[in-house]
Amino acid sequence: MKKFTWLLIVFNFFIVNIIVFAQNPASDFVFDIDAQGRVSIVEYIGTSPNVVIPREIQGFPVVSVSGFGSFEGNTILQRVTIPEGVIELGWYAFTNCKNLVEVNLPSTLTTIGRFAFFGCTRLQRIILPSNVRYFDEGVFQNSGLTSITLPVGIKIIPVWMFKGTPIEQIVIPEGVTHIAGEAFADCKYLRVISLPSTIQRIGNSYLFSDVGIIGARYNNNEPLPQPFEGLSGIPERAGGNSVGGTFKNCENLTVINIPNSISQIEFVTHYEFWGHYYGEEAFVGCRNISLAVQERLRQLGYMGNFR
Repeated sequence: MKKFTWLLIVFNFFIVNIIVFAQNPASDFVFDIDAQGRVSIVEYIGTSPNVVIPREIQGFPVVSVSGFGSFEGNTILQRVTIPEGVIELGWYAFTNCKNLVEVNLPSTLTTIGRFAFFGCTRLQRIILPSNVRYFDEGVFQNSGLTSITLPVGIKIIPVWMFKGTPIEQIVIPEGVTHIAGEAFADCKYLRVISLPSTIQRIGNSYLFSDVGIIGARYNNNEPLPQPFEGLSGIPERAGGNSVGGTFKNCENLTVINIPNSISQIEFVTHYEFWGHYYGEEAFVGCRNISLAVQERLRQLGYMGNFR
């Protein structure tokens, strides 16, 4: 009898896990297909808190979650698994999914779009695939993220990427050349950050709305003005708002590990554009940074405030 009871428990556990991890039916999604036969998930219309997106729909491969807010505002969603073959998460994909606690990303993923996990306050940890190369602005802004390992191969930490998160420490991998304005603004628990030897610019105030690639021109065919000459593709669009202040109000930040190979960092604190000044100081509000680190930052060119 005891053996039978034990087998029944194991069987029920097995069945429950099949239910939890089985892929959702195609009817749970609104989807689209392109001329190459690739399917994009446009919207989730199911009711399950645990979602497994299918790898194929009607025999066609799913390659993106690219609807404008495919899961946005879904307060039922708790866990989601995105299948192998998906290469892109689109804009606002999981914005304000307040109860999302777990996201399983595929190794094929290369791009995470604007504000993809904005406001996911219960999402504390996420494992990023090594193939991710591009993050758009505000990907994790105001989420519950406390720790993360960034993939080697990315070049830019975009504007607002970790703004308002409770992240405590982070290592910026070798190869990253730019950290955009307000990337770590209001990270009140950030204590330690390690910068790579490849860093070229921190807190650059990039003021031009909807310009994603340096070297582009305005509608009147005027070239972009200085100081952006020589940069390549900082995805930092402010929409007319002030940017900069890369580590603004990181009140608990005490340590910044700066490699000896770095001899100068260009800190853009203000920039005049049509008679107006924009931008904020990169470390304003970081009042607990040690004096030794402050001295090093001064030597590298920082002239702003720490208080």
